[in-house]
Parts: sequence; C-alpha cells; structure tokens
Amino acid sequence: MNYLVPLNFSIKEIIEKCISNYRDADLKNRFTDSISFIENETKIYLEKSKKNKLDEINEHEEVNSISKKEMVKLYDVKFVQGKIPRSKYYDKILSNTKSGLCPYCNQIIADTLDHFLQKSKYPTFSISPINLVPSCSSCNKTKENTKITGHHLHPYFDNVENIKWLKAEIYDFEDIKFRFHVDPLLELDHILIQKIENHIGIFNLVNTFGIYAKVELNNNKYHYQTTFNTSGRLGLKNTIDSQYKTYLTYNKNSWQTALFGCLRDSNWFLDHGVHLI
Repeated sequence: MNYLVPLNFSIKEIIEKCISNYRDADLKNRFTDSISFIENETKIYLEKSKKNKLDEINEHEEVNSISKKEMVKLYDVKFVQGKIPRSKYYDKILSNTKSGLCPYCNQIIADTLDHFLQKSKYPTFSISPINLVPSCSSCNKTKENTKITGHHLHPYFDNVENIKWLKAEIYDFEDIKFRFHVDPLLELDHILIQKIENHIGIFNLVNTFGIYAKVELNNNKYHYQTTFNTSGRLGLKNTIDSQYKTYLTYNKNSWQTALFGCLRDSNWFLDHGVHLI
C-alpha cells in the first residue's frame, strides 16, 4: 500500500558479482551469456507493469541457457548469502522502505525481500531489482500461497497514495466492530480498483484493520467519554476530527484515517456509541 521508487541497480553488475567466484566454467559462461536475455526480459516486465499487464508474462522453467534451479540457487546462495552482493544489493533494497515498514501491509517491519513474481514460477526475474520488494515475512509467506499473481498492488508501479480509497464502517452496533473496504464511489480505472480490492483481500487487511480499530477505540474510551461529558457532541466530533486530520496528513489510506473518518461522520456513534465503548 506504500509506493516505493525502485533502486536502479545494473542486472549485469549483479550477475557478475554473484558468479565471480564460481569454479564451474560452463555454468559461469552460461550465466554470462544469459545476461542480455535477462535484461531484455526485465525491460518487458517493466513495460507490462506500467500498462497493468504483468499477468501476460508466462510461467517458465528455463532462463535462456540457465535452468530454474540454477537461477534460484544464484539468488538464494550468492545474492542473499554472498557477502558483497548481500551488502551492496540485498540490504539496500531491503532498506528502501518508508519508516522501515512493509509496503504491502504498512504495519510490520520489512525483514526480507519478496519476489513480486515468484522466483519458483518466474525464475528469469530472480535477481531483477524491480521484482524484489522489501516486505515483512508474513506478507511474503502470504504471497507465496496466492494464486492471484500480479493482480494486486505493485509497490514500484501502483501509486495510490494520493487517492483516498480506504473506508470504514460500523457493522456491529452492540460490540462496535468495524469493516474496512474500498470506497464504492471511487473513480479510478477498474483494473486498478480490482488490484486494490485484491490487495486488501490477499493480505487479510480487512480482518487486521478491524482488530486494530477495535483496540484503538478501546484505548480512546476514557478520552472520548470525558470529552463528551464536558464538551458535548460537538466537542467529541471536533476531537475525533483532529485525530482524523492528523492521520490524513501522514497517510490518506491508513486504517487510522479510515477509522477516525468513520467515527467523526457517524451520528450514531456521536450520539449513542460513545457510551457503549
């Protein structure tokens, strides 16, 4: 859900660093001969990403003259574990986040790199920087199990930060629980709207945000009830509006922004719900 600018590392340089100490001359030569192929395929990846057509890239087993197993091993052993590639590329891509948080969920610290197109199905892009996204382990694992490859927000290509699309509503008026969803009145390209909806579904953000919202409401219980008792309905609304504007300035689509917008605009909560927290 956070837009990131990809780091412009050279694929040729990455591969050459990773294979520099290979003893198998044949394998080393095959990787060298495949550099142009991987570069060209990555350019295609780039163009299709810009046009929301990443799903047109087919799953495959070979990378020019390199097998899937060899390509994946290059990433797992050399790119991740090799001292120079790790510090020069992996760690820098991993730190390319906003406030250190996973761009998929914006809730947990990014501690690993995710292959936007899984390396097990699309080995050509195993070390392509535009396919390597810093993420938390939870989101990374969740993506491994999804069948909707490429049909959710790509942090490097889908910038929806300046469009307010996340909404919340109260659906349980006894225990005061919240449901989060994409604004049905949102005027965006239908493909992008579908990607947003897939995104919050794949990463289970509806449930996560609902839990966080309930905790946040309970944390504000004393503050809200005291404000209502001393300043009335208008005072409570102004207090919640201040919280809403604070989070809106930082992130238009955080669950906090959606939550406080919901509470501020809910006549039921302002009149009755505050007493039920």
